[in-house]
Amino acid sequence: MRTTQILSFAACWALATPLLPGQGVPLPPPPDGADAVPAPPADPVAPVPKAEPVGPRGVEPLAGVPLGKLDAEPVVRSAEELLKESETASVEADTFWLGFDHAGGAGETFIDCEAGLCFLLERRVIDGQIGPLVVRGGRGVPDQVRLEMLGQASRKSVLYAAGRGRIVGRAGAERMRLGVSARRGTSVHSSQSLPFDQYPAEVRAAATALLESARALPVASAAKGVVYAEFVMPQAARRMTVLQGQRLIGVRDPGKDEPLVAPAVMAARAPGRRIVVLDELQWEVVQNYLEAGGTAPDPRGVRSCLIGVGAATYRLFVETAGE
Repeated sequence: MRTTQILSFAACWALATPLLPGQGVPLPPPPDGADAVPAPPADPVAPVPKAEPVGPRGVEPLAGVPLGKLDAEPVVRSAEELLKESETASVEADTFWLGFDHAGGAGETFIDCEAGLCFLLERRVIDGQIGPLVVRGGRGVPDQVRLEMLGQASRKSVLYAAGRGRIVGRAGAERMRLGVSARRGTSVHSSQSLPFDQYPAEVRAAATALLESARALPVASAAKGVVYAEFVMPQAARRMTVLQGQRLIGVRDPGKDEPLVAPAVMAARAPGRRIVVLDELQWEVVQNYLEAGGTAPDPRGVRSCLIGVGAATYRLFVETAGE
């Protein structure tokens, strides 16, 4: 009697035990006359076998791409196609500058435009005598003239025309060089000095209109002077500092997001560009550089010193504005 009770209790406990996850539902008994038991339903959590790769070299084909296209060779564009595209391509720029070397050594003219503010720097040579540096500046250049020159100077076909076999003009011809930059000198492009008559007609027209407007600007009485820089190769920098004993002055670059950048740093960011110094305090800093390691002035009154900005070395040139 006791054994029967124990068996009954075990049977009830087995029926009351819930099914574990993944276990199938108990099947009902087969109908009368059936010889086979139907297969249990598929396990919903069972892993789905991964399909074997069907593409070439074991790579699954991309949706919508025929298999034959995966083995196609990359398209190599010809030099003619690249040159044709460069005729209309431009670089990003918000600042530009132009430098003119007048025919016969009659002097030089430089124009710098940034955010609508333009400066004209001009030095004339008359009867063999080098005149003072005249600085004109203001916002009097029409926007149409300024933007037209910015658009022409930003064209890749104009900036990099020197590498396309342009004919070098005759000796003594007037020459022009130009450059552009974006984001306060974080992206800079410049051209070589080329004969003015070798530039396209639209570039010459834009430069002539800008020059006429800039010469009508008033004299910038607040201008203290001008600074510009050129990159010095590491071997030359070592020779100047170690062997010749010139002093290298470290200058900190505040970074591209800093709205206020020192003139020396701006000149180092864009070698070849001439920066007009208007602030008295900034001009005193530049003079301290010259006192610490500057060279003697040349016939034009230009002095220079070596500055280190980051890991690069530059020669900083300093010109005082004329009265």
